[in-house]
Amino acid sequence: MSVTRLRALKCLGVLWLAGLAPGVWAQSVNTLQTLYEAALRHDPQYRSAQHERDAGLQNKALGQSAVLPQAQYSYNRSDNRADRTILPSSGQVATQDQLNYRSLYSGVSVRQPLYSREAWARYQQGQLQADYAQVQFESREREVLVRLVEAYCNLWYAKDQIDLLQVQRHTLAEQLQSVSQQFDKGEASRTDLLEAQARSDLLEASRIEAEHAHKLAQRALLAMVGPEQRDLVMHGAKPSHFKFSPTVVQTSLSDWETRVKARNADLRALQLAVDIARQEYLKAQSGHLPRADLVASYAKSESENVNLVNQSYLTRSVGAQITIPLYAGGATSAAVSQAAASRARAEAELDNQAEKVMVELHKHYLVVGQVDNKRQALLKALVSANDLVQASRKSVLGGIRTTLDVLQAVQQVAQLQRDLLQAEYTGLISTYRLRWLAGDLSPADLN
Repeated sequence: MSVTRLRALKCLGVLWLAGLAPGVWAQSVNTLQTLYEAALRHDPQYRSAQHERDAGLQNKALGQSAVLPQAQYSYNRSDNRADRTILPSSGQVATQDQLNYRSLYSGVSVRQPLYSREAWARYQQGQLQADYAQVQFESREREVLVRLVEAYCNLWYAKDQIDLLQVQRHTLAEQLQSVSQQFDKGEASRTDLLEAQARSDLLEASRIEAEHAHKLAQRALLAMVGPEQRDLVMHGAKPSHFKFSPTVVQTSLSDWETRVKARNADLRALQLAVDIARQEYLKAQSGHLPRADLVASYAKSESENVNLVNQSYLTRSVGAQITIPLYAGGATSAAVSQAAASRARAEAELDNQAEKVMVELHKHYLVVGQVDNKRQALLKALVSANDLVQASRKSVLGGIRTTLDVLQAVQQVAQLQRDLLQAEYTGLISTYRLRWLAGDLSPADLN
């Protein structure tokens, strides 16, 4: 194998090549784990999901409050001044006097629902809303892994492209020098020289574009992990274990579908949303039903009103209160219809999301299977393309081929290398997304 071919294969930079040394392996693992831990601390989307989860969990306590006793304490103190007129009866004269007195009221009242469909629906709904918040957060937490993997793949894909272009740049520089020498000797035409120079200039433009993409990928990753990880993003080692593996397609597509239906976090969240909408419907229906409460109070009053001046009372009461709705201007019926429509919408959204998830599952499953076949074909094509470069160079010396043939062969090798890189990283991202959809992705997978 020629030196040029060895250099090209060595600088591919893809993860399917030989593993790193043990020390670098440990450093790579720590690198990715460190970035993940930093993303959990810094990523704005994840922090927003945390706060949303914390707010949603409070629905459990809010729902419980609907079926628990409601107690309140009241206190009132006022200074009163009243003008009293006693109307005369026959044979008597009207009298007037002034009353100046202080009235006090202090009391505790307790209300406990005995029968309330609305209170029970609120209780059930609160539990479901808390579960919904937790499931949604779990989905967003796992999504951090997927987004980190995608950002990390984009970073190294851009970096590997730069490495490939450097190799190609070196190869074209050698070819340009060779053509220039042949032109000086009259063995090559000016067209050959111009073609070699044009391809070299075009390669430089591609290198500038690749460096721009690399900087953008760095910035995107830093937006997730924070500026404190700048050195790790800029100079961290690429994990040798972080590579595409087609093992996920060894499980049948039907088995993946079963996993998704049972464990997909987004589908579980939407199923909870349907249950929440059903409880909302029951709450609306309760407007037609009676309500029974146990009511108890303990109160002390002094001079509570003008008729009770200088009189004090200590009142203890326990009793039941029944409320029967009669007519609310059509509001209750409208609320029931509205809740029924909202429930139907939630069910439709669940069906729609289920279809979307299945389409996404099929897409990534097929990508993983295609990438494995495509990678094998590209590796064979790459070997043949490198052989073609060597054969073309020998044919130029024999006068059978031209320099343009060599340049086209070199360009074909570079294109195959880029296609191989893209296939590797595409397969890796689809693998993580496939496991995320199935609900079995965890931070341990970064190891």
